[in-house]
Amino acid sequence: MTFAHVENGQIDRGPGSLPVSWRNVSGLNLSADDLPYLKSIGWLPVEDNTPPLGRDEVYLDEKTAIGADKVVVTRGVRAMTQQEIYDRDFAAWKIDMVASDGNDMARAVEDHILGDHAGTVGEAALQEKFDRKRALRATRPVAP
Repeated sequence: MTFAHVENGQIDRGPGSLPVSWRNVSGLNLSADDLPYLKSIGWLPVEDNTPPLGRDEVYLDEKTAIGADKVVVTRGVRAMTQQEIYDRDFAAWKIDMVASDGNDMARAVEDHILGDHAGTVGEAALQEKFDRKRALRATRPVAP
């Protein structure tokens, strides 16, 4: 469970775990089940009403409501723009390409096989790496 400290109607610490020591209280983290005590010193439980994200969604700004017995955190969700989807997918593709340069085949070797050998080589393991690299290259996202 997460908590927030409320003082003068404002959150001044949290949301997060209860601290081990706070002001003149030692072992505050051990009081998580004593909600009346925590409330008396300004620590309220936090209820997070944030919905889960779908693959092509992002969160909107967080809204926090401080109640008498708890703090409620809510965030809206919106669909990603086509540009945001492209940027995410392109970044992931670039990471895969860099990893493939080290694991499968560097671009210079790929270009050599493509140019000097018309995309075919006699060694099966090398051909497999080449084919895997070309297949990955073909998945490059298309800009919107």
